[in-house]
Amino acid sequence: MFGNVGIERKAIETTYEGSASITEYEEYTVESGATRHRELVRDGIPCALSQKSGKAADRRDDRSVIEYDAKLFVAPEHIIKPGSKITILQNGMNLTFVSVGEPFLYPTHQEVILKRKDNA
Repeated sequence: MFGNVGIERKAIETTYEGSASITEYEEYTVESGATRHRELVRDGIPCALSQKSGKAADRRDDRSVIEYDAKLFVAPEHIIKPGSKITILQNGMNLTFVSVGEPFLYPTHQEVILKRKDNA
């Protein structure tokens, strides 16, 4: 299916115009045996963001709500768990999303479906 994976991966990575910050929560146990959660952040991950489905802003109550799906393209070694918060800086935009499913892995990259929901 794939020719030279290294060459194909380099070609795909030339399209990475963005930088992602991935925030996840990790459960850990303290000495007393209690369970706690801590935030883990990985910054500066090269990526590309593409809008998957567009939708006009909806007017709800006294505010406008922006909601749409997007697709994140990133190297396959970056593990992105469902529910991760992902902030992307690309083309002058600084947008925050939530990962809504399992990543789809290829030898050259992975694709992650994201959901953006914010007030306009």
